[in-house]
Amino acid sequence: MRDEELIEAAKGGDRAAFGSLVEAYQGRLFRSACCLARNATDAEDLAQEVFVRAWRSLGRFRGGCAFYTWLFAILLNVYRTWLRRQRRMQRGRVEAATTDVADPAALPNRRAAAGDELMRALRVMDHLPRRLREVMVLRHVEQMSYEAIARAVGCRTGTVRSRLHRARRLLTVRWQQEHGVGAESARHLARMENGA
Repeated sequence: MRDEELIEAAKGGDRAAFGSLVEAYQGRLFRSACCLARNATDAEDLAQEVFVRAWRSLGRFRGGCAFYTWLFAILLNVYRTWLRRQRRMQRGRVEAATTDVADPAALPNRRAAAGDELMRALRVMDHLPRRLREVMVLRHVEQMSYEAIARAVGCRTGTVRSRLHRARRLLTVRWQQEHGVGAESARHLARMENGA
């Protein structure tokens, strides 16, 4: 069955149809949640919450965008709520907690050969403000168009382009600070700069 048929069946209460949608998108959603939360355990919780909310609000999905774009918009809302909770919990702590970056080998559809490069990129992305990190994940991990990102984030396409530009500039500076600009680093930065 196609997504549209599964969605209509799920709207009618067919849990098996919704289960098929979950199976189709859970790996991709988990990968994006890992890039946002930078912790595999939290990413699993976030992805599960997304599907719970999607089930409850499926009747409001009108098909004006791709189903995954709608799921990702829910993920952003769940992530933002989670992030606010994390910040409240950390305010009372004396020492700042360190965040584990998810092991790329554990991410669905990732190869261990690219693990070191991904780990370095995720650590550098940790330093981006939330809004910039979100658009970077959507563009470079999810490979969404500017228009789809704008719908998922709830802003204009020009704002998406501006945030991506700022994010890349900040990443370039941070990457240079942490790794120097060797031949490999320069190639990586050039790929990111030209990847949009």
